[in-house]
Amino acid sequence: MRVILTLFIFILPLTGQAKTWLCETYDICRSGSRPNSSAPAQPTTNSTININPAAVPTTKTTGIEALYYKGLFDFALVKGLGRVGAAISPSNTEETFFGAPGFEVPEEYAERKSEGNKLPSQKVALATAFNIFSNKRNGLKKFELNLGVIGKYNKISYKVSPGGGVSGIAGPFTFGYSAYADSFIWNKDAFDADPNLEILYNVETYSAGIFLDSVALDYSELRIYPKDARDSKVSMLTGSLLLKDGIITLSWRKETSDRYAFNFTTHMLEERRDKEDLFGGVQVAATKNIMIGAFYNYYLLHEISLGVTAFF
Repeated sequence: MRVILTLFIFILPLTGQAKTWLCETYDICRSGSRPNSSAPAQPTTNSTININPAAVPTTKTTGIEALYYKGLFDFALVKGLGRVGAAISPSNTEETFFGAPGFEVPEEYAERKSEGNKLPSQKVALATAFNIFSNKRNGLKKFELNLGVIGKYNKISYKVSPGGGVSGIAGPFTFGYSAYADSFIWNKDAFDADPNLEILYNVETYSAGIFLDSVALDYSELRIYPKDARDSKVSMLTGSLLLKDGIITLSWRKETSDRYAFNFTTHMLEERRDKEDLFGGVQVAATKNIMIGAFYNYYLLHEISLGVTAFF
């Protein structure tokens, strides 16, 4: 269970509900930039749209997000039209703190972790959210319900995997649920096997959160159902401290799966079904339209990554 503060909450799509609360409590968002969706556990646009498409913001605004690590960028673009919002991202959520575990050959998994490289992206995700109901209130009087759909295009198999979700706000409480199909192409050239083995799996996500004064708490759970393997689960407990000009986030993650755990001290694989990780982030407002942040362990590599989000 993790304690995160919802990093990219402030910028456009990020953690929708926490960002909404922050904007309404502190006058640090420009008028019209507040999202109207609920995604309290997700610190970035990329993780938001890939895990629950209903959390894509529908408020009239445009947002661009970039995460930087080891010379590489992850991008996401969001456009809100009022009651409808859309987002696109060519970046992975697998093997990130807020995403599902990846599927890798153990030797390649250990080598990638040892070298500190993130998992290469195979997909492009396109998500759309629809605001079904909103009472147009703020704070504790706010009630809202959104529905969303998503399609993930695998650039290797040329296939599209569908999904959908729901998210809502009820006063100080937030909730979300989504279900989607997904796939991963496992390159097994080194083992003289089928060079492109397609792994099919389904994912369900659940989230519930509450805001107490300047603290946001959230519990999220991902359940992964591979077609030909044992189910796995990722549980996260998040705590967010909302300051006048920024956000501090801490998070605790527990992955329960059959894959090996990587020991960053010995650089060896260990047989351990439960794997725990910590995440931390600080994000500050550079201007009314730009947020900058630094994050620890977003890619589950014990790394430091940087983020910039602009909305206008």
